[in-house]
Amino acid sequence: MIEEDYPMPTASQDRIPSLSMAPFTLYPTAFDLDNGDAVTINVDYVPLTLGHHSRKFVIICDNCHVTTYTLTGSSEVVKLSISSLNNVAIESEQANPLSLQPEFVDFDTVTLSGTRERVVEIENLTPLDVAFRWDMRHFVPVKPGKNGKHSSTVGWGGRPR
Repeated sequence: MIEEDYPMPTASQDRIPSLSMAPFTLYPTAFDLDNGDAVTINVDYVPLTLGHHSRKFVIICDNCHVTTYTLTGSSEVVKLSISSLNNVAIESEQANPLSLQPEFVDFDTVTLSGTRERVVEIENLTPLDVAFRWDMRHFVPVKPGKNGKHSSTVGWGGRPR
């Protein structure tokens, strides 16, 4: 049970399939262990705010032995940056705060059925490994702005997975 509910829980704990202590969810909430048995307790961590998160919970045995545990986790924002375009390095905002990252990759004018290629290198600046895939289901095409220049509303189809 959540540490704040101990010793007077608001509901019977064996009737609750999972213990939700945002941003953590723990399950199962009740189990029996014979001598030498083990149980797997699943803990999901789904942070919705940035920073460090910590929650305490207690496990109470039928002999009234109480043990308090602490769950901790930290969340980060995914930060990707174009590090080169057509094999020309682009300085990151971390290295130079005055550096401007491209918001779009321009292919200029191409004839019908013509081809133009751009080589884009993307760097992960997040302090975590990030799995990534292109997802075009919610793609919003880039809309030309005034004077034929691109507007600041740029569509993209990538998202972390």
